[in-house]
Amino acid sequence: MAKKHMIIRGLWGEIDGWKAKSDIVNAKRRDGDLDFVCYTFGEKNHNNLLEAGVNSVLLDTRPHVYPFHFRHKLDIYKAAMEEYDEIVFFDWDCNLKEGKSFDSDAFWKSVRSKDVVQCTLYRWKRAVCQWRDKRHDQSYIMNSSFFYMRDKSLPATLTSKYDTLPNKKWWRGNDETVTSYCIDELMGGWKGEDYWMEHFESELYYQGCNPVFKKKPNAMFNHFFKSWKK
Repeated sequence: MAKKHMIIRGLWGEIDGWKAKSDIVNAKRRDGDLDFVCYTFGEKNHNNLLEAGVNSVLLDTRPHVYPFHFRHKLDIYKAAMEEYDEIVFFDWDCNLKEGKSFDSDAFWKSVRSKDVVQCTLYRWKRAVCQWRDKRHDQSYIMNSSFFYMRDKSLPATLTSKYDTLPNKKWWRGNDETVTSYCIDELMGGWKGEDYWMEHFESELYYQGCNPVFKKKPNAMFNHFFKSWKK
């Protein structure tokens, strides 16, 4: 039997707030008939998504469950990996490149070609991954706008680390920091850009904010939130 796989998104907080509504409208416009499931916090959010024609799974009737915004993502990973063998999480502003069509076979073949996770690497100006020895390496961090996984134990690992690391000086409630920490553990410690590209870098997604790898001829998806800066 073929492996079950799915592209997923998530929604928490108030759908009428910040840019959630416009992101949903733009995603529908840019992605066309791209099949995905949204794991949702908040009954109103869930109903609004259903009315917009989005396949929504309600995780909690409350729009906010955790004090830190990005903690909700980890529950979304957990729920999705209980349902599917492999997933790719998309932020709402991760969308098909203009003029591209979605080739499902090429997409899943590409993400399976590397390690059990795939994402993109970018750099902050400040040191965010302070467990690494060298200051030069501490600004490299994964981006979770496009995040592939096929390890069913990973969501529990991420949640455990997230919930037990708040005493660390570098911990700021950011899912990307904790996920980078877990990927470093997976590779036996940070091994540099070349190792990352070989094992973890997605060939299919171009991260528009400070990307480490700028040439991606096979990219199907782009990051559209160009006004956001680190």
